[in-house]
Amino acid sequence: MRQYISGYGLYLLIREKSRVKLGFRRIGNLMILISGLSLIQLLFSIVFAYINNEDQAFFYEDIKSFIFIVGLYIMSNIVLVFIQMALELHFAEEVSLLLINVYVLFSVTLGGVLLSAQKLTWVLYFLLPNFGMYLRLDVLEAGGISPVIAYIVLTVITIILTVLTYIRLKKIDLI
Repeated sequence: MRQYISGYGLYLLIREKSRVKLGFRRIGNLMILISGLSLIQLLFSIVFAYINNEDQAFFYEDIKSFIFIVGLYIMSNIVLVFIQMALELHFAEEVSLLLINVYVLFSVTLGGVLLSAQKLTWVLYFLLPNFGMYLRLDVLEAGGISPVIAYIVLTVITIILTVLTYIRLKKIDLI
């Protein structure tokens, strides 16, 4: 994000474009790209599940659960990239990429431990990468993450990140 704004974005800013509009247009384009890539990945997963073993393909029986899981998977990917882009406005690109990767690894590891122990499961709502994992959701079984609460958490985080990004883009000095 920072590299785009301070690189090609300078030419657009000279043409009297708003840096806030420029930043949010870039975020919107990347979110559309992430949604498309997530759907392609999902299609490949469906095809391979069908080829390998139809019993593994949970989505053949319950379309409502499938829609919940796909929505959470795509939305959690978008929020994770949005967090990284917001971090890039404050830190170098390499540092923000490293921070988000460490967060993902920590979240997945701690989420597995918490679910197996069935203790402090409320902490899972702060570990966003777990929202995109079928076995960690409470769609078909009790004891996991509630999809409704997960959607609320992701929406609140998106709103907070949007406000913080807007404030940072208004204050950032590029020239």
